[in-house]
Order: sequence, then structure tokens, then C-alpha cells
Amino acid sequence: MNKHLKEIKSTIENQNTLKKIVILFFGLFFLSDFLTKASITYGDSSFRRLAGIVKLGFEFFIIIFILKKRKMNQALILGATLLVAFLISNISLLIINKEHIDYNKVIKNIYYVNRYLYIFIFIAFLQLYEVSFSRKDNFIKLFKTVLYLNSILIIIGLMFKMELFRSYSFTSRFGYSGIFSKHGEAAYYYMFFLSILFYEYHLTNRPINKLLKIIAISLVSILLGKKAIILFLLLLLLTHVALVLRKGKQVAVIILTFITGLFFFIETILEEVFKLSPFWEVIYKNHDLIGALTSTRSKLFVNFINYFVPNWNVLNYLFGIGEYETHKVEFEFVDVFLFFGFTGVFVFVYFFKKYFYNKTNIISTCLLMSILLTSFFSGALFISVTCMMFFYMVFEWINSRERSYI
Repeated sequence: MNKHLKEIKSTIENQNTLKKIVILFFGLFFLSDFLTKASITYGDSSFRRLAGIVKLGFEFFIIIFILKKRKMNQALILGATLLVAFLISNISLLIINKEHIDYNKVIKNIYYVNRYLYIFIFIAFLQLYEVSFSRKDNFIKLFKTVLYLNSILIIIGLMFKMELFRSYSFTSRFGYSGIFSKHGEAAYYYMFFLSILFYEYHLTNRPINKLLKIIAISLVSILLGKKAIILFLLLLLLTHVALVLRKGKQVAVIILTFITGLFFFIETILEEVFKLSPFWEVIYKNHDLIGALTSTRSKLFVNFINYFVPNWNVLNYLFGIGEYETHKVEFEFVDVFLFFGFTGVFVFVYFFKKYFYNKTNIISTCLLMSILLTSFFSGALFISVTCMMFFYMVFEWINSRERSYI
């Protein structure tokens, strides 16, 4: 009996130690990202690769622990399935082009497949060692603290026009991302942050102080200069209306009327918004409204359709072509299809159903769909190592909370 209790105590202590190590690495992710941004902004190469080194170090750490367990789980099986699809597509590509192998392209393909696989390795590590952050708020506290601090720095950057905190340093394009080196990742961080605040707001019967936090962070997120944030905020508003409809119809009718009016005048509004920015005004004039809204991704999508319809074979449809950078569209699931074929699409759909979707939690489901829909048009979520880890952690926390709506 005492031996059994000692084993339980030892397991708990190991879990707590691993939790602290994971949180430490998350803190290093934020710090190294800021130092990387400072290096890029001021042309100093000292810390330019630091963020990547930290991510790689953490990957080696969790892989070593996974190998110690010598067990398979579903996350590893899903990751292995993607890896097999990648190997099939790339080996066939090498066989076809064996006389003209571009080794730089091979290295880039390996780099991107590793980014896709990272989240599966991370989740496998957490599950094999039964490490969960759903009950203790360590990660959520760290994440919220960093994002609140970053929001203050964004406002300071705007007020004093500080290049260090801008999204597009030393250019005419508007946007402030604070400490984050990649403005696209910063946009997703704010989507996750707003998801946390939104869930807390509805979980606690919608107090005014929490509503003010959501409004304040929403306004700050707009300062990132990313259209994806606007789309997410509109979807968040629609989610709020849907939830209010269940509780207070009068408020919902007012909001719904406003949204309907906005829908009819959206094109005129967007035209005027684009005129405020010389950068986007040029894009709008050269590529029309859809091209401007999608940052010309709509054109890339058409080019992709024209490319793969006449040239792909059965192998390509099943396993993709394993090339991200050459043909990427940055419509999320389109890129997954391009890289891994239908195999990759199936894996990611199953992945989100298993690890993110909660059919008993309507708020969680709405937030998940909002983020995924936004990512479909903005891209680069699934290949972002930190975004996918934080995405998973946030939804693990959300899905563990008491449900207000069932």
C-alpha cells in the first residue's frame, strides 16, 4: 500500500515538474520572439535565429521524453500518417526529377513538414505523461499577462511611433504588433486571448467589467493592421448575438439590425477604409475588392486551381506534392490539401474533432469555428509552432470550464 502511494506521489511530482518546464519554455518563446524582433528591426543578427533555436530545443526535449515511454498514442499516429504522406509525395517527386534534384527545396520541405508535425508531437508528450493545464491556470495566467503587457506596448508604440513595436517596421503600411516578430502569429494570439475573455464573460453571466476588457482588447487587436482580426471580431459579434438570442431578445434584435445594415453597406465602407492606407489603396485598385480582402490570395488560389487540375495524378490527390513554399495559397485547408493531399485534410479534420471540438459546449464550438474560418482566409496557422500549441492549450482550458450553455 505504501509503495503504491509512493508511486502515485512520485508520478504527481514528475507531472508538476514537467508542467513547470513547459511553462518555462513558453516564457522563453515570448522572450526569444521579442529579441528576434529587436534584431530584425535594428539590423543586428545576434538574436535573429534565437526564437527558432528555442523551439527546436523544446522539440528535442519532448521527443526524448516520448522515446523514453516507448508507447504510441493517437496524436503520434496522426503525425506519422502525415509524415508517410509527405514521404510518398517527396520520394515520388525525387524519382521523377532525379537528374535535377534541388536540395534547397528538399531542405525547405523538411522544414515545413516539421512545423506541421510539431503540434502532434507536443500533444503526444502531454498525454503520455498525463500533463494537463486544464485545471490549473498557470498557462492561461502567463498568456493573459503577456498579452495585456503587449497591448500596452502597442498603444505606446502607436503614440510614439516606435518602429520596434510596429508590425511592418520602416514601411508605410499601418500596424503595431508589440513584442511579436510575426504579425500573423500576433493576430492569432489575440484571437486566442479574445476567446478566453469571451468565454469568461459568458461563463460569469456577462458582467460589465469583463465586457469592457473584451472591447478594449478588440480595439487594440485592430491596431495590428490585420484584416483577419476584423473577420474574427465580426464572427465573435455574431456568436455573441446567437448567445444573447437565447437569453435577451431585445438586445439581440438591436445588434442583429446593426449587423444587417452593415452588410448592405460593407463594400462602400471597405472602399473608404482602403483609401485610408496608401498600401491597401494600391492593392484595391490593382486587384479589386476580393483581391484586397484576401491580400491577393484569391489570385493565388485561381493559379493553384489552374496548376493542379491539369497536372495532378491520383498520388497527388491522395498525398499532395509536399511543397509548401513553391505553391502555397495561404488558405489554410487548401495548403494542407496541397502539401498532404486528401490524407492531410482528413487528419486535420479528425485532429480538431478529437482535441478541440466539444459537442456539449456551444461557446467553445462557436469560438473554434470562428478561428478556423478566419484561418481559412488568412492562412499560416497550422504551420505556426507556437500558435498551434497555444491554440490547443487555450481550448483545453476552455473545454474544462463549467458549461453555461449546453
